[in-house]
Amino acid sequence: MRSGSPIALRAVFHALRKSPIGWPLRWKMYRQSRRRFASRRSMMAVSSPSSGSTRVLVTKLATPPGDDKLTLKGEVTLPHLFNPPLDPLTNGVRLLINDSAGNLLDLTIPGGAFVDPPAAGWKVNAKVPVSKWTYLNKTLAPPAGITKVVVQDKSLKLPGLVKFLAKGKNGSYAAFSANLPLTGLMVLDPPTAETGQCGELGFPGPAPSPACVFDPVAGKLKCK
Repeated sequence: MRSGSPIALRAVFHALRKSPIGWPLRWKMYRQSRRRFASRRSMMAVSSPSSGSTRVLVTKLATPPGDDKLTLKGEVTLPHLFNPPLDPLTNGVRLLINDSAGNLLDLTIPGGAFVDPPAAGWKVNAKVPVSKWTYLNKTLAPPAGITKVVVQDKSLKLPGLVKFLAKGKNGSYAAFSANLPLTGLMVLDPPTAETGQCGELGFPGPAPSPACVFDPVAGKLKCK
């Protein structure tokens, strides 16, 4: 979850509202939470769309929901050495795509090795230490349609460089031109990026800055 996001802060607020403590103390705790979220936000790394390797692509939007395709791709440079170490096999990841109206996607993919059945889970490469984690879901109904996630530690190329990819199909990623731009988020220490291990994809526009283009006839949304 993006540090300081309305979703995260709303969850804190509702949790405090149900607590038995008095309102003055609740409000004080809520404001403290906002400051903590803001601090974590400053630790976050933002992926650079100008690199040409960052994009969000949603297709089949002109047809009824349930057959949409999604590609989210980016790279981010995190503080190195990683603390804690990257470990999607154990921790999983969280994917978010937001527009001005709210969430198009908010999915936490749990850790756990790939097993068949049910044909879902994480695989790792044979390097020591591990440098590539691949999540596959070959079931008939993957959560939110996400069938593949790849996280790669490219620190040998550039210390702290992490590349990531997510693919989905047969999903419902309802995007509308009136709600642009989009932002994407890959949380590598789910659920709330406590350590700042999180990459954000931003497409504020207008072109030639990174921007989103919606084609209603083709049913395609492309952000790059």
